[in-house]
Amino acid sequence: MKKLLSQIKESTVFLGFMQNNHPVFTGTGFLIQIDEIFYIVTAKHVVVKNFKDMFIFLNAKNFGVNIKPILSILNDGFSWKKHKDNTVDIAVLPFPAEPNDRTKFVPNNLFIQKTSEIQELVNLFFLSYQPGINEIQKDNAIEPIIRKGVISRINPDGTFFMDGFAFPGNSGSPVFLLPTPIKVIEGKIQIGGPLEIKLAGIIGAHVPYRDEAISKQTGEVRAIFTENTGLALVHSTALLQEIIESEDFQEQHERLKNSRREQLIAGQVEHKG
Repeated sequence: MKKLLSQIKESTVFLGFMQNNHPVFTGTGFLIQIDEIFYIVTAKHVVVKNFKDMFIFLNAKNFGVNIKPILSILNDGFSWKKHKDNTVDIAVLPFPAEPNDRTKFVPNNLFIQKTSEIQELVNLFFLSYQPGINEIQKDNAIEPIIRKGVISRINPDGTFFMDGFAFPGNSGSPVFLLPTPIKVIEGKIQIGGPLEIKLAGIIGAHVPYRDEAISKQTGEVRAIFTENTGLALVHSTALLQEIIESEDFQEQHERLKNSRREQLIAGQVEHKG
């Protein structure tokens, strides 16, 4: 369990910009691996604006933090892959790992396959950048904060609400089922069995509450107050899987596999020579 949690932490990356040689984080992401090819997964809204100036921050093998410009990945002919439903707040991009990257990933066998594993009142945990706590200069590493929540409502569109505070910078965070000896499976309580960590989804954004102050004299809105309700909208792993299985994603993935195969063959020829 400890080893798996460490791998999950290492799979977490931060996204943001550089201002005056200092990083400004605006979102979180995590790495997955398909056919030995790495991909970064995050919330779509994190990367749709000014994404060409964005960077990916991840840990280096020899300590410290590596900084990867997203533009360099896009210039190689790759693009963010999204869901055909524009309301799904997930984006996936190939991640060309380099020798000095400490690249870990969320294993495919952690992806939830059965919707019955998503039940209201099930406990969760998520890993993310937390404003005011994570500082590269102080930590000299990407050290995500681990926080807990609970599934508070399941929606028919493949999303669910998590009762757990999310803040700017938490978007794109991976959400996992919290290991527990007491489980709810298909409406029945099960005690005992393996303590499993499963990827349940990706945080889209926090759910705000909007309140308006109305003038008694004019009846017009004089002020608007926005509060964090303590709920976050999470897009389920099933929606991520639909992106991976889409024709658009698979077309790019096949190009990557062919390119990787050619590189391996070229490397073998060079080695023999």
